[in-house]
Amino acid sequence: MTDLELLQQGLLRGIRDAPSVEQQPDPGYAAFERHQLLAIRFHRAARANAPGEGERTAWRRYFKEHFPRGDEHAVRLWEYWRNTLLKDEFPGSGVVVSHGQPHAHWQLVEPGARLYVNLESMQDDFVRSVDSFIDALRHDPAGRRTALEWWSQRKWSVQVVTWGEPVVTTASVSASVSSSRTTIS
Repeated sequence: MTDLELLQQGLLRGIRDAPSVEQQPDPGYAAFERHQLLAIRFHRAARANAPGEGERTAWRRYFKEHFPRGDEHAVRLWEYWRNTLLKDEFPGSGVVVSHGQPHAHWQLVEPGARLYVNLESMQDDFVRSVDSFIDALRHDPAGRRTALEWWSQRKWSVQVVTWGEPVVTTASVSASVSSSRTTIS
């Protein structure tokens, strides 16, 4: 697998292959968590697209260059979707988050002219944006080199770690290793 394919796979992990929200015990909560994962992945793609730029600037640039619906609502998504979902665990006042309602996706709804963000539609938009990003990197050697260098500094893997005296147990331990630290959970 090429480095570009690994980058694409990393950005899309959990987006394409996650079980249906409807299969979860609490579909509304599951959809909310998927919105959070999606916001994280958009943020990561934006940073890979414009390493060294400010995060908000990189976000806007990514939407302008790769998002199939354009960047008209990029700032709104930054402020009321990405920031509030990730920092405060609630959708901000400028958006409505939902799932299973594709007919309302990307519409401004009342009260307050909030942007309606349907999970499954936004996932499809993200996949298309990642495909656009990867395709652009295939045709831009300097951009590809920069993005892959940024990405390689943030790779991690799950590893089984043992320590001390062997203990018979049915539980397993994994470690996440990044270029800057090791976290054991």
